[in-house]
Amino acid sequence: MGLALLVALALIAIGIGAMLAQEPRPGRQPDGGNPGRRSDFQSLRAATDVELAEEVLPYTGGLPLPPAPRAEQPAPAPAEPAEEVPVPTGTDTVSATGGAPGTVVVQWDLRGGGEERLRAMLGEERFRATTPCLRVYDTDSAWMQTVELNGQGDRPIITGLEPGRRYLIALERRSPEGLHYLIALSQPVTAP
Repeated sequence: MGLALLVALALIAIGIGAMLAQEPRPGRQPDGGNPGRRSDFQSLRAATDVELAEEVLPYTGGLPLPPAPRAEQPAPAPAEPAEEVPVPTGTDTVSATGGAPGTVVVQWDLRGGGEERLRAMLGEERFRATTPCLRVYDTDSAWMQTVELNGQGDRPIITGLEPGRRYLIALERRSPEGLHYLIALSQPVTAP
């Protein structure tokens, strides 16, 4: 802060000095026409220079200036050790295949560590509050359906789909606030 204040004062002094150093306009005498009198302009300039010199360059008697006192900064709190996210050994995949007319059978293989990364991102407590679900997206329209996964295993059957339409299936986790976190997405599948 002291250096910034010093720089600001120096810039102000330069600006004032430049204004005072300007020559008076032609036809006008700075002393008001009184040759023996010191002008207000010259008095102001002299006073400003003295005041500025006192503020910018304090008299030290030829001795070096002591270092400026430093504000005590509190030591930074030690960072909590970050949870190590496991290195994936594969990829998270969702596959969907047509079953009976208007149905799709879904299964997934989670070897990519998507849920572990989400757990590390949210923290254990928030992750446990999320629930797994499937979201079914119709690729030809804005239609979307959420299917809750309540212990159905890894091969749920999605029914009520329109035959001949293409769908994407997303395996996600949903928070109590309604936020969805994508784990894996299937390739497009056509409902039979």
